Amino acid sequence: MLLQPCQLPEPLRTNQAFSTFQLHAPYETHTSPQSQSLHLFQTQTQSDKAHFSQTPQLIHTPHTQQPQQNISQDLEKKDMVESLIPKKSNIDSYDHNKNEEKLNCTEDNISDIEENVSFTDNDFYNDPDFECENEEEDYTEEFDYVENTDIKYCLVFINLLLSLFTICNIFKSKIINKKWYAIGATICVRSECSEGHSSKWFSQPVNKQFSKGHVHIATSILLSGTLFTTFKVFCSSLKLVMFSRTTYDKIMNKYSYPLIEKIWEKKRTEHINYVKESGQLWIAGDGQYDSPGFCAKYCTYTFMDINSGCMVDFQLIQKKMMPGDLEKNACKQLIEKLISTDNCKIDLLLTDRYVGIRHLLKTSYPDITHEFDLWHLSKSLMKKFKTINKKYEEVLAWKQSISNHLWWSVQTCNGNSELLVTKFTSILKHIKNVHEWEEDGVKKTCEHPPLSDEYKKQKLWLLTDSKPYELLKEIICNKKFLTDLKQTKNYVHTGRLESYHNLRLKYVPKRVHFSFKAMYIKSIIAIIDHNSNLNKKKNRFKLFIFQTYWKMDN
Repeated sequence: MLLQPCQLPEPLRTNQAFSTFQLHAPYETHTSPQSQSLHLFQTQTQSDKAHFSQTPQLIHTPHTQQPQQNISQDLEKKDMVESLIPKKSNIDSYDHNKNEEKLNCTEDNISDIEENVSFTDNDFYNDPDFECENEEEDYTEEFDYVENTDIKYCLVFINLLLSLFTICNIFKSKIINKKWYAIGATICVRSECSEGHSSKWFSQPVNKQFSKGHVHIATSILLSGTLFTTFKVFCSSLKLVMFSRTTYDKIMNKYSYPLIEKIWEKKRTEHINYVKESGQLWIAGDGQYDSPGFCAKYCTYTFMDINSGCMVDFQLIQKKMMPGDLEKNACKQLIEKLISTDNCKIDLLLTDRYVGIRHLLKTSYPDITHEFDLWHLSKSLMKKFKTINKKYEEVLAWKQSISNHLWWSVQTCNGNSELLVTKFTSILKHIKNVHEWEEDGVKKTCEHPPLSDEYKKQKLWLLTDSKPYELLKEIICNKKFLTDLKQTKNYVHTGRLESYHNLRLKYVPKRVHFSFKAMYIKSIIAIIDHNSNLNKKKNRFKLFIFQTYWKMDN
């Protein structure tokens, strides 16, 4: 419910709930008509505030009983105050779902509507569930005037809008007949004055095809990541006139999609030129499917510049578009586009340990250094502990330490794969409380500071001949795992790329099906949104799109 400015006197407004209260400032009895009630309160507000500032107005007495005489006096005063407050309107709301509705109103009817439409705070204070923690703060925020040149739209009640059509702009005579109808989100009012002149007024700039506001609303729905069906339910709940899904699709195909594609081509060229000038091109790639199950229709593969965190390009591929695996084919098309079309030399490509992409780079692109994502590798290692965690608590106690040691080993190996394996496998000595040992005639030690005797007593060390130690050794010294570990020597991961995938779900949720064109455009929006907010920059691409459209439109 929307409220008009509060019409209760200031002393009656409080931010606490009272079981019983007493009014200590008597109100004079007036016999003025209801039209003078607001004027009466405005003249008495200052004197009432001065009097109540000296004497408490509301006394909280939940456990005492008032004399019958005082209660009757309070009830009389309360009835007198309520009689001065305008009653709630009983005017029926308009039905905005109809395509066309005629309202034949005279000047007298309009004046009656203006007098009856009013809502007061009494409607809320009579509600036992109404509570307000800080009434003064809400009061100031409710009527805070905002002057902003960027604001271009606002919501208007139909009855208040029609009340403005009282005098003809041409002959300055009274309007005797008027009706309104909706064209999508546009309101058209036809009026006729006593001189016989008729006119037509539109709430939006209208051309032969679409209203300008329709294009802005539809584009805002797209850029905000909101589904049109969800927005349509919101409009229906609010009784807000809005265009149909057919109009939305026409606007997308004619205005929004071509403009976003044009902006993306410009942005993509800027990103490619930037990474080419930066020197070595280190790319991280990962795919995302449109469905959480095994029935995916689309696969979107994205390339990210590791040094800057900027999304360079993406490839959307549909099932049965070409034979073979979706993720592998999408990655191959991206590599070919960067190498052949953009003349880029990829020095390093970071991916997960997917078998198809591993085979593709090994056979077709041997010059590209293939690096594995450390986060996926660590996650795969931690999964192997699930089989022995429940049986042996000793293994569970060392699980997080082994994960930390893996990250530390990759970070400090300085790109040396052999040193990386040696550092990581040294954890088998540490968990036995052995921190100095000899290997191949070379004396080696742990790089951590000396451990205190108290710390050694608290730690759960493993024995060499124990079953938990043998199981840990089998997991850590797995040949396939150590071979893949060597391909993480450069200490890079796809953390930023995974964050982008979370952002992309805002525009392309996996539980909703989209057409190929919509998936492509929404992927562009997600990439531009991510790139525009790198390093906490406030460069909003949505405003850029709107400004570009307005320039083209004007």
